[in-house]
Order: sequence, then C-alpha cells, then structure tokens
Amino acid sequence: MPLRKSAQIKALHYELRQEARDLLWKALRSGRLQRSLQCEDCCVERLTVGHHKDYSLPYDIDWLCVRCHGIRHGNGRAIEYLS
Repeated sequence: MPLRKSAQIKALHYELRQEARDLLWKALRSGRLQRSLQCEDCCVERLTVGHHKDYSLPYDIDWLCVRCHGIRHGNGRAIEYLS
C-alpha cells in the first residue's frame, strides 16, 4: 500500500534533515567547519548547538545555546545542560 501524501512529505523532510545533520557533523569532525562558542541570539559564551533554518542549506548554521535553541523551536525550554 503506497504512503499517503502527508506521510511521503514527512519522510522526505526526515531524509533531508538527516542528510543536513550528517554533512554538518562530518564538516565539524574534519575541521572544515568550526562550532562557535558564542550563542548568536543571546551572545553568551557557552556550549552551542547547530540550528538549521533550511535543511537544503546544510552549512548555513545558527549556533545557539540550548536555551535559545529551545526557544527557536517554540517549546520554550530553558534547560541548561552544560554551562
């Protein structure tokens, strides 16, 4: 039985997201890309995570602290895992 259109779209989005994450991880490991130590939203120096605004642009990354990353995703979590 073929997938419904919404399921197909979700599957394609997941594949694109995974590919973008894999390319980012490989670039970080090889040294071609460096993680910023400063959050681009709150400008605090701490551990940052990469945020893709567009998965079709895997190297266009916003480096955000965990708190700001949660806010960008709309869940409003202000959990500090590592400071």
